[in-house]
Amino acid sequence: MRVPYCGLPGSEGLFGPEILLNTLSGAGCLRFEDGKVDGDVPQAPLTNAFFVWLGRPIVVVSEGVPDEATRRVADGLRKLAEEPDLPVVFSAGRLPGNNLLRAKSDQAVAYAPQELARAEAFASVTAGWNEADTLEVELDGAVFAFRTGLQPDAEGRLAPSVTLVGK
Repeated sequence: MRVPYCGLPGSEGLFGPEILLNTLSGAGCLRFEDGKVDGDVPQAPLTNAFFVWLGRPIVVVSEGVPDEATRRVADGLRKLAEEPDLPVVFSAGRLPGNNLLRAKSDQAVAYAPQELARAEAFASVTAGWNEADTLEVELDGAVFAFRTGLQPDAEGRLAPSVTLVGK
């Protein structure tokens, strides 16, 4: 199924439907804001993923995908979205007592690491898991620092903003 993006988003950040997926196989479906589901709901174990717009779609997968299943899950997401070059980021949580977000990329699609880390930061800020003014994301061993906040989107509503520190 081709993901109905409903045109290009007016601003950076999360957009489109939520993705429900099996953490081992990558089988998934789309769940829209009105609760409607497109596709078959996969069997457990489940996690969710979100589309993030940063000039192109990137998918950020919530925690729960084992290392040995990341390639299979990323391939399943690309098949679901009918986007063979879709970048995928897997959230890996935080270390105890540490505020650093950890993530890893599916390296099957080359994309700027700072933008993949930024997609992870957008997902965290939008979901409300991070309310600090700054956020650090470790992606594939490299650490990126971001300034976070709110700014008006194209429709005048406040939306999360995530800016790489130093840019």
